[in-house]
Amino acid sequence: MSVFNSIYPPDPSFFGELYGGQPKLKRHGTWYETRAGIWPVQAKPNGWMPKQMKALGERFCDVLEQHSQVLIVRFDLHVPQYTEDNAQISEFMAKLNHWIKTRYKGVNKVRYVWVREHEKAKQQHYHVALMLNGNKIRNPYYIHEKGKEIWSSLRGTSYHISKHHHFHRDDHDSICEAFYHISYLAKARGKGYKPHHTKNYGANRKV
Repeated sequence: MSVFNSIYPPDPSFFGELYGGQPKLKRHGTWYETRAGIWPVQAKPNGWMPKQMKALGERFCDVLEQHSQVLIVRFDLHVPQYTEDNAQISEFMAKLNHWIKTRYKGVNKVRYVWVREHEKAKQQHYHVALMLNGNKIRNPYYIHEKGKEIWSSLRGTSYHISKHHHFHRDDHDSICEAFYHISYLAKARGKGYKPHHTKNYGANRKV
């Protein structure tokens, strides 16, 4: 019988025993260099993961290059029970992506990164960052309302809204503040407690 047949493992140390727990490739630098600049990141207390930070940095640069005004939206999603896969968040992102492009004329690209984390609770949770055309969308109120509706329809539990950022791409201080905020998604703590075939994060395709 597979060790994954139960609804959820007894605690996160279950995966620590199988796969060594925290990934070993984490970094501790407090700044991250991208093609558009060097920005501050959240490095304490356990460092950050380079693959997730790269995904955030690339998409953040893309949205800055394409739009003079940018909207960054952050929220967290919780599930009622542990799952081995990320089917729930994948379906959620597909539906929200489609709704945003349908609701806001002229928005034909939704850049996003989501990460899976599993800490003290028996089930995993997700953090999401959206990077959007701030000329077309200035406030995320309706995005959050629709997000809550979609997440509820997928039997998700809580949908927690975090701070959003709307700024001009020439506003260096606001860029630093926004990237520092979303760099939380790359933190090392909570990563790695999963089956080998399950991803720690996902992002829109860069096409």
